Amino acid sequence: SEAQLALPLFSSLRQETLGLSSQSRVAVITPYAQQANHLRRVFSSRLGSDYAKSVEVNTVDAFQGREANIVIFSCVRAAGSRGIGFLSDVRRMNVALTRAKHFLFVIARCRSIVVNPYWRDLVTHARETEGVVPVPFTGRGRDVKFPDLKSLKAAEPPAKAIMSVQKKRKAKESESEGEEGEM
Repeated sequence: SEAQLALPLFSSLRQETLGLSSQSRVAVITPYAQQANHLRRVFSSRLGSDYAKSVEVNTVDAFQGREANIVIFSCVRAAGSRGIGFLSDVRRMNVALTRAKHFLFVIARCRSIVVNPYWRDLVTHARETEGVVPVPFTGRGRDVKFPDLKSLKAAEPPAKAIMSVQKKRKAKESESEGEEGEM
């Protein structure tokens, strides 16, 4: 599960940033309350009951309006053609992807989320800028070994995805204004 990836990622960040994550505000966010609860249980079982001093685990909606230096976003989409649920909501996508001040890590199965054009643009951009890190996963979180995170390159968000989100938002606003004028 993605929860079994989020914990080793957090641990790797804590080790490789030489305490940055302990000095910085770290958040693990997800669109789903059930996943947030599962993440809390996983973090608590490994880090102890006071894990919340090191990392905040919450839903995207609950984290709206706040920021963290480091954000780990657990998308929670498995393989299949059932769609991507809350992830297709552009507003939630915007909130989730803009909470990080310095570092954003998205845990997702790329093949599942690229069914949405906005996520496809983001994944394409991440691949082009060497921001996709394939993680071999055996099903047990402690077996996950992340590559050297220091080798990742800083990248700006893709302008195309941002422009697409802005255009869609403006179109909806225009649509709403048109409906208000008809009354």
